[in-house]
Amino acid sequence: MNWLEEEFAKVMAPDYLSELSRADIQRLREMRTECERVEVVLSFGRRMTEGRMDLIRSALNRSDDVSDDASNLLREEGYLIENLASAMAAGPSRPPGPGRLPKPFAPDFVPDFGTSDIMSELNAIISEERLVSLQALDPEELSDALSELATIESRLSIQRRTLHGILDSLEGEIARRYKDGLATVDSLVDERHGMITG
Repeated sequence: MNWLEEEFAKVMAPDYLSELSRADIQRLREMRTECERVEVVLSFGRRMTEGRMDLIRSALNRSDDVSDDASNLLREEGYLIENLASAMAAGPSRPPGPGRLPKPFAPDFVPDFGTSDIMSELNAIISEERLVSLQALDPEELSDALSELATIESRLSIQRRTLHGILDSLEGEIARRYKDGLATVDSLVDERHGMITG
């Protein structure tokens, strides 16, 4: 399995949330970070998939702008891959929850994942070389590629929605700890500096 498959399987394991009520606050934050990393990569893959689907639809409609659109998409893909480390550190586009450090103090992390795994899957369906010459492809071939990409997009969307449920459970438990006085912002800052106080 690649990085994404392994990490998604880990956070989706039946026993992943079994320690929710008894885990200490540090472990809950670690679990949230694990899920957020996966969410960022899933979002990246979904965005890349949808971009290619839009291009193929334009080609099927015989849009004159499809070649320029393809070039723009490839530039966007390159930019996103290059800057994915920053996106990973920022976390997913979800409202900030309790116990989350302000961004200047948030730990930088770049996991050993491969956007290349997602891009390889997409390129196996429609390569970068073919993206810039879609209008030269047979409509049936384009339709087949669109169908395969739609399957990937559906899979990634389902995975994201399922993962958001896990994140919501973690956020809820962290919020409860703060509400009940079982965790403090001071402990979060101490944790960042290697001084776990509770």
